[in-house]
Amino acid sequence: MAGTLLSLSLSLAALVALPAHAQTSASGPSAEPLWEVGVVAFGLTQQAWPGASESVRRAIALPYVLYRGPVLRIDRGAVGLRAVKQSDFELDIGFAGALGSNAGEAAARQGMPVLGTLLEFGPRARLKLGNDPGGGQWGLELPLRGVFDATDRFAARGFAFEPRVQWSPPALAGWRVGASVGALLGDRQLAGTFYDVAPAYATGLRPAYDAKAVFNS
Repeated sequence: MAGTLLSLSLSLAALVALPAHAQTSASGPSAEPLWEVGVVAFGLTQQAWPGASESVRRAIALPYVLYRGPVLRIDRGAVGLRAVKQSDFELDIGFAGALGSNAGEAAARQGMPVLGTLLEFGPRARLKLGNDPGGGQWGLELPLRGVFDATDRFAARGFAFEPRVQWSPPALAGWRVGASVGALLGDRQLAGTFYDVAPAYATGLRPAYDAKAVFNS
């Protein structure tokens, strides 16, 4: 389980929105609504920690709110305060999160402190890289965020840099489909959160370990 915090990921996502109410923005009938309210149900699977062979699974039903204002944006799985908006470039303050890993969910961490639910906050640059011949759009995200443990009074857990290349085809019958590939790079504190093994928790199969950073904050 020990390692340096450099995690590569490839993801596919699809979402169908069934809004209970929508208010059309003033920019015209072809524009997306200014806000939507509805309910979404989904199953979520993620690695117990970056690079782990074990996964954490949750089934969740939640109300959702989308708001596409000129500054505050709550849309397509992201929350942000937009600072700069240009045709091919955006800079905002974004938020993200990751599920915790409860005792018993990850065999490699048996007897160790659980991983809490982590929240991330910080600046994010978003660049449009252009369209492909089929109308799909390529983009690049460059978020740099502080990481905080929501289950431990929002104690600081370090910094994360998560560059990601994204591709999304045109919407089809209300479905939004996308694919992305990215990397997670962390400082020493964040790497230690996931990979450190203190001597008190060392076993014959899990030696004591001090994780290394990918970058220094």
